[in-house]
Amino acid sequence: MESEAKFTPTGHRRPVHRPREYEQPEPNGNYYKTVLNFAGDGLKKVPDLSEYPNLEILNLAQNQLTDIKGCFKGLSMLEVLNLGYNLLSEVNDSFYDLISLEVIALYHNQLVDIRGCFEGLDKLETIRIANNPLSDDSINYLKELEGVKGVKVDW
Repeated sequence: MESEAKFTPTGHRRPVHRPREYEQPEPNGNYYKTVLNFAGDGLKKVPDLSEYPNLEILNLAQNQLTDIKGCFKGLSMLEVLNLGYNLLSEVNDSFYDLISLEVIALYHNQLVDIRGCFEGLDKLETIRIANNPLSDDSINYLKELEGVKGVKVDW
């Protein structure tokens, strides 16, 4: 049985569940980022990322993910994680290993309680979390992160 394929924005064919991997130049042109882009691939679960220990940017937006627990182990180099437009209702301690994380996008999910899920992420600068039915306690937690740690929260 042949795997289903679809066109990339450049018109090249690729398997549906095969990541688009490329290096992205920094503005100064001297450094490259390792990127995996699974956006819009219809994923119901996060693929095995263990072969990408140096991954720096991961885009899992616009899929059907409901569970991410344990999916990011060993990704200590990850700086940007996009989980927007999925079906996540909880994230708990899913981000514990992401010690280099600077930006996380969780917008348009079903998150209610996110208290404590960003603990230990000392490099975290931006949380994009608009359009989630957050509890009052979660909102207060995010406001505390904004005030005490200077994290920018995009509501």
